[in-house]
Amino acid sequence: MFALKNVPLYFILILAPVLLHVDRSLPGITAGFAGMLLLLVCLVVFPGSRRCRFNLLDLFFLLFVTWYTGRTVGIGSSIFAWKLLLGGAAIMLYVYVRNTGVRVYYFDVLFVAGIFQAMWFWAQSRGWLPSYHYLYPGTGGFMNPAILAVFLAIACLAGLVGFYRREKFYSRCSRGIGIVLLLITLGFLGSRAAWVGLGIGILWSVLTGREWGVARFFGNIREKYRIGKYIFLLLAIVVPVSMIYVLYLVHPASVQGRFLIWRVVGTIFRDAPWFGCGSFSAAYMPAQGAWFEMHPDSPFVSVAGNNEYAFNEFLRVACETGSVGLLLFVGVVVMGLYFAAKGNRVSRFAGGVLVVILGFGLFSYPLSVELVSAVAIISLAIIARDARHAREWIVDLDMSFAFILRIAVVLFLFVLSIEYYHEKKADILLTEAREVFSRMKTSELKVCYERLGGNPDFVLRYGRTLYTRGDLLNAQPVLEKGLSLRPTSELASDLGKCYFYQGRWKDAEQKYRLAANMIPNYIVPHHLLFKLYRLKGMPEEAGREARQMLTIPVKVVNSSVIRARGEARAFLEENGEQS
Repeated sequence: MFALKNVPLYFILILAPVLLHVDRSLPGITAGFAGMLLLLVCLVVFPGSRRCRFNLLDLFFLLFVTWYTGRTVGIGSSIFAWKLLLGGAAIMLYVYVRNTGVRVYYFDVLFVAGIFQAMWFWAQSRGWLPSYHYLYPGTGGFMNPAILAVFLAIACLAGLVGFYRREKFYSRCSRGIGIVLLLITLGFLGSRAAWVGLGIGILWSVLTGREWGVARFFGNIREKYRIGKYIFLLLAIVVPVSMIYVLYLVHPASVQGRFLIWRVVGTIFRDAPWFGCGSFSAAYMPAQGAWFEMHPDSPFVSVAGNNEYAFNEFLRVACETGSVGLLLFVGVVVMGLYFAAKGNRVSRFAGGVLVVILGFGLFSYPLSVELVSAVAIISLAIIARDARHAREWIVDLDMSFAFILRIAVVLFLFVLSIEYYHEKKADILLTEAREVFSRMKTSELKVCYERLGGNPDFVLRYGRTLYTRGDLLNAQPVLEKGLSLRPTSELASDLGKCYFYQGRWKDAEQKYRLAANMIPNYIVPHHLLFKLYRLKGMPEEAGREARQMLTIPVKVVNSSVIRARGEARAFLEENGEQS
């Protein structure tokens, strides 16, 4: 019978992507507000229980979430609150699913949600609905088509789950049509990481399951012949590696970009190996600049760009939380997959969903998206609940447990509402300030800045607004804050301009140099350095930057590049050099 008590949870999976985009002008707390409300609906109806069961997987998950939250909250007031809310929501969702249970209907809901997202994508591609990314015609309910791709891969695997059941012919046909739609949409999205994740997930389901004919075939080989275990291990290694290599040949430049990121990640981890840096987005670009300063002739110069993702969830966890967090994360993954392989069919299918996310996470950032993280948490909780063979500890609870939980939910909602109010107010003020002829409400924005000074999205928008309106004196400290939260080459250049117009030549030169090191093929900081050296009467340094502007491989040659190179050629000719 369909579990009515889990209806709110199912609504999260289907409706959250829709509601998350009710207002996405300022991502962050606003983005997750509606989804959080749906989660709280689940928790309000959380059934009271006098007995709580937990095993080693539960313990490792709670330790990891606690450690990760503790290592990533110390950035600023808003981020502190938001990270705490996310950590609390993750634990609440896990406890809810762990104690209520979710049956096979969970996979049906994932499948339906994927179909809905695919239809949303095609409506965007036809121009009937707006896309949420300025470069891509369709993103579904997400901000990036890559995340849509992994969600469709999860839905595709969830759709395949239904084939083990004895459904009627028309049910199998309708499910097959839905799977074909998902696969076609995946093909148009072109996400190689999603295909890798889906392939590994299907391989997992086949090699660990007994529901399909091919699964039974491999299961019999594994049980009857000792060599079958080695065949199992060989397939589990060879198939994913082969898929990765083939997909690498399709678009090698993208893979080269990831190689650069992973090399830089190694330097970040080396500097904070035990407890991590706390924020990957804050640490990466300065580390990339330092790396290129040490390797100026690197072949990775052509693929460098502004970046805030590790494109590997294991590396991201290692950078942000250190070896301690990585060990806890690996412990959660290993125990989760082990319990899934040993569990019932629902648990094995949940393990397949987890494998899809982790496979995609080897080359992307799925766990940075709240909805995908929620799917991973639900899958882990299903695995933990069905791990009957694992050793369990039982804690008897007082009758007031349910009452205390509901009070906690109410407080949680209150804090979340406050954060939402302040971010929404800031968003309205910034939107009004972007109008050319509008009067900027400086005092109100300063109050917002005092509260949301740890929110990178707000800080960057606020600093950019001040900069474009010519208020360089007030823009300078905001840009400095933004550079510490989410540094980019463009941001460092803008901050250097603020110093330049204040006559702080040394500080301006430092920021221009930082911007140039971050992305060596970005011509703007070299042009700014060139003008600074020429103004200060330093012809040798100006000539060096001029030659650099003429030789660096610029990705896009626009009017600004043509003008900058024209100035460089004229300067070199004036000084008797051939350009």
